Amino acid sequence: ELKMVFAPPPAALSRRVVVTGLGAVTPLGVGLEATWNRLIHGDCGVSAITSFDTHGLECKVGGQVPDSFNALDHINPREARSQDVRFISFAIAAANEAIRDANWTPTTESQKERAGVAIGAGIGNLQEIVDTGALIQQQKFRRVSPFFVPRILINLAAGHVSMMHGLKVPSIYLVLMYLLSYHADVMVAGGSEASLNPLSFCGFLRAKALATKVIHSPAEASRPFDQHRDGFVMGEGAGVVHNQDYDHAKARGAKIYGEVRGYGLSGDAHHLTAPHESGDGAFRAMQAALGQSGLDITEIDYINAHATSTPLGDAAENRAIKRLFGRLPQHRTLDMTHISL
Repeated sequence: ELKMVFAPPPAALSRRVVVTGLGAVTPLGVGLEATWNRLIHGDCGVSAITSFDTHGLECKVGGQVPDSFNALDHINPREARSQDVRFISFAIAAANEAIRDANWTPTTESQKERAGVAIGAGIGNLQEIVDTGALIQQQKFRRVSPFFVPRILINLAAGHVSMMHGLKVPSIYLVLMYLLSYHADVMVAGGSEASLNPLSFCGFLRAKALATKVIHSPAEASRPFDQHRDGFVMGEGAGVVHNQDYDHAKARGAKIYGEVRGYGLSGDAHHLTAPHESGDGAFRAMQAALGQSGLDITEIDYINAHATSTPLGDAAENRAIKRLFGRLPQHRTLDMTHISL
């Protein structure tokens, strides 16, 4: 008979997670207030690209952060060579705003060890790679910056925020897992991207993913769930939320925007870029989030759809939403929107 050498792990603990701070850098404005004011007035963040020459490209529109954004207003001047990178400075600006909004910064070592950051990025500093690649082609090897690697690593958006604010919990994408399992009291979480450049445009155009039909009316280019949709509009910016344990927030009298009741993750193991036509992956992710939340579908009155405005993506997501919410009473309606920044 085999005997256990170690005792079984304790049962997983759970607690409430709330949002106590918000920060944003978007094509609608620099900062949460500017973004929100333009959003509720129905303004559009999509415009004709001015940051590079779009001659010869089928897509000429994008969501550009306003020229009023100045990285030096947000980064540490002594670290400018590694922080003055567009996607990193966006992340720092949004995180700084969220932390100010939450009105809480760790001061003791124990507080720093109970606070963390998780900020994701996709492409990151692609232009740096393009420019450095050109130097390599010209064999100008000594012209390559010693900061080349720190300026392109996508995890350094989170890394710089961590160092600036002393947030020491490991940077992972499962923010709720750390909070719910008592490994952290505070997690600063979000995403940042700055990929508006000719190379990324060419790549997505070759994949037939970008909107190309409506190039003379930028505000009409992204048209999710529309019969004439033909692709997404690329944008840039950052959004960060300050997540906190409910008891921790109440004890310090923090304002609470809302509670994170559940999340869901899934994969459809189908294709590199196209979702399964049934929308099964999206369905299971939403189903898991609802299951963890303890809410019934009749208690949901708003859906913020992914809504990429691509023919395949929107159709699959529409099927997933109808599959999950199709049994709602006929008199019940859902608000469903896509905020394209």
